[in-house]
Amino acid sequence: MFHKYKFLSAGVIDAQEPVSFLLNLIDTPGHVDFSYEVSRSLAACQGALLVVDAAQGVQAQTVANFYLAFESNLTIIPVINKIDQPTADPERVKAQLKSMFDIDPIDALLTSAKTGQGLEHVLPAVIERIPPPPGNCSSPLRMFLLDSYYDEYKGVICHVAVVDGTLRKGDKILSAATGQAYEVLDVGIMNPELTPTGILLTGQVGYVVSGMRSTKEARVGDTLFHSRSIVEPLPGTLINLL
Repeated sequence: MFHKYKFLSAGVIDAQEPVSFLLNLIDTPGHVDFSYEVSRSLAACQGALLVVDAAQGVQAQTVANFYLAFESNLTIIPVINKIDQPTADPERVKAQLKSMFDIDPIDALLTSAKTGQGLEHVLPAVIERIPPPPGNCSSPLRMFLLDSYYDEYKGVICHVAVVDGTLRKGDKILSAATGQAYEVLDVGIMNPELTPTGILLTGQVGYVVSGMRSTKEARVGDTLFHSRSIVEPLPGTLINLL
């Protein structure tokens, strides 16, 4: 998932200023036993890198993860890795991708994480092929809760994707799943360490500290929104009607 952002002051146009991109990259487990974790991550993405071993070819986890991404309507970028291996056969793997997933061989990137060969093409492909996040910055806030963990000093830290609207430090938010209310004590991005920004914009992924005392309160897939607004929960949110 990535958020396109031009680092210019509001209303200022500078043709000489290069466009910068803020990328949020999620590394998911490849094994089929972690399909739930992968599906939750894909729900916050617009595209996925499908990494295939150039020697081993398409494996069971390749098939499982492809269909998770396909069913989520994500842009899929095939990456054939380990092309430096003596037994590597990229052409055979390209043929597999075509026959099994109807992926055009010309779309496949050939790389070696060991030698660095071809890696310079990966991020440009992400920027060029994967669309920016949808959403409306002027709509009421809706955030998708991706993950959470407990920090000894900050309490529960939630990873969120802002689908609509803007989140600021000090905002009062509600959970659609539990009905609990919270105040945003800290907000920022992962860079990769927690970097406070005081604000998250539409399309951005970041972290929120809101005073939750247990990760049980942070339900993955929940919709978080401003306490004074009425919004339609995001797909997949289980609402507590009690």
